Amino acid sequence: MRFWAAHEASERFLDLFATPGADSDLKIRCQQEAAHFGFFTNVVSTVECCYFCFFWIGVMLKKPGFSDEHPGDLRLHPEKITEMFERAFPSDRLARAMREVVEDEHWKSAKETRDAMSHRGALPRYIDSNWKEPVPALYAPIFVTRKPKDHPKDWGPTDHPLQTAIAVHAWLVGATTKLLMWGSQFVHRELGPAELAPED
Repeated sequence: MRFWAAHEASERFLDLFATPGADSDLKIRCQQEAAHFGFFTNVVSTVECCYFCFFWIGVMLKKPGFSDEHPGDLRLHPEKITEMFERAFPSDRLARAMREVVEDEHWKSAKETRDAMSHRGALPRYIDSNWKEPVPALYAPIFVTRKPKDHPKDWGPTDHPLQTAIAVHAWLVGATTKLLMWGSQFVHRELGPAELAPED
């Protein structure tokens, strides 16, 4: 569900960015922001839901460190769950895949962008003053910072929001495919068909 929502928001953002007059129409600008925010929110949620599922598998297996006794036991994030899996299953390929995902720059960027848009509003946009002629919105000289949580004086390099959305979407497809592939093999091996079969 979260993956589908991320995909839908990405498609909507791309369409809105390419809409004629998108660079000057306030309504379209607001719609862009809603889609942009929805995309990054659901990207982060997709990954977090995968990891929370892995946490519950650890609980089912009664592995040390995997507990659901207290409300605080459920206040987890993917990086923490990765550490738990690495301790419980140090040689498993799923633990390695989980580490690869949380160490990826696209994951870190998606989290930072989601946080900044949640707490600080729309990301500041920069217009390349070297562009003299009108161009379609799809190629508009609009850029946003790579580090929105930094102090404005340290924002540094910027990226085109369309390029960022496309890159993060492609990363999400690869990351979730990897997690689901190794996760399904892990479940089949550790729990087995008999354990997963419904009771009569």
